[in-house]
Amino acid sequence: MFNLLLAEGKYVFGSEAWLLMPQCSTGVHKELKSGSEAGWRRYIDGCVGTEPNEERKAY
Repeated sequence: MFNLLLAEGKYVFGSEAWLLMPQCSTGVHKELKSGSEAGWRRYIDGCVGTEPNEERKAY
């Protein structure tokens, strides 16, 4: 299923709910909870495995 999400880049970061627990470290959880852009970027890069670019930020 994950490969299907990767096939269409605009849907990748919308899959975060089921990726958060198994894919992310405690440090990423804490930074993401802060609501900062740095936390979002770290999550997209390190947990989702894609580039946290301006296009995804706008989406």
